[in-house]
Amino acid sequence: MRYVFISDVHGEYEKMLAALESVNFNKETDTIVSLGDPFDRGFNSKEVLKYLMDCPHRILVWGNHDRRLADLLKGRDYFAYYDQANGVVETLRSFTGYKNIGADIYGMIDDINNGTARIGSYIYGYFKECVYAVEFEDLIATHAWLPYWKGNGNEYRLLENWRDIKADDLWYDCSWGRSDLLNKCQAYPDKKLIIGHWHAWRLAEDNFEKRTHPRANNPEKIGIIDCETFELIAIDGCANYDLGGRVNAYVYESDCEPILYPAR
Repeated sequence: MRYVFISDVHGEYEKMLAALESVNFNKETDTIVSLGDPFDRGFNSKEVLKYLMDCPHRILVWGNHDRRLADLLKGRDYFAYYDQANGVVETLRSFTGYKNIGADIYGMIDDINNGTARIGSYIYGYFKECVYAVEFEDLIATHAWLPYWKGNGNEYRLLENWRDIKADDLWYDCSWGRSDLLNKCQAYPDKKLIIGHWHAWRLAEDNFEKRTHPRANNPEKIGIIDCETFELIAIDGCANYDLGGRVNAYVYESDCEPILYPAR
């Protein structure tokens, strides 16, 4: 089975399609693995969501943006400036079709939840399927990192029992993890780790290779990091930058059934 990993599409539907086409993704035979954050910032979150949910073979991993959106839609929190800055409004507009820049946030949420926007079954189906991590024979996939312990200063250590952790709050916290600091502390599992969340070009510059900022429109410099030294694969290609930003696709092959955390 071919598993095709993407991450941090952030509403950039056309860039996602280009990435999948570049690796000859076959929706009928390949499994798409989204490592989180398909929504926010870009203007086509609805199209991205429908594409993912229409793939017959899919694994969906929680991103920090996804959990935040779920909390808002389920009324667990209130809309804050943070959401505006991170593009939640663009997602709600995409889901509801609102064009008015001053559209009522809670009105759009109500439209999604009461069926007016006709997207509720897709988005709640997405939330229901999301897991926090996926484990293969020699690879573990997650959004930002696995559950870790933080000491004084910038001291981080992977929790040895991370596979047994069921608590949503611990998994949610690590979906916001500072991947650069965790990487420097070598807080790795016993297998290679593949992540999104933290821009690949930043991780590269922090560790081993000078790379250009996405605004320099140099796409090959924001591609996938796959470095044996650091046991890390980073695939966030800064999709929302107009110049240079892209969605990356990483292909992995395995004949074994993956383990999902927390197990469904």
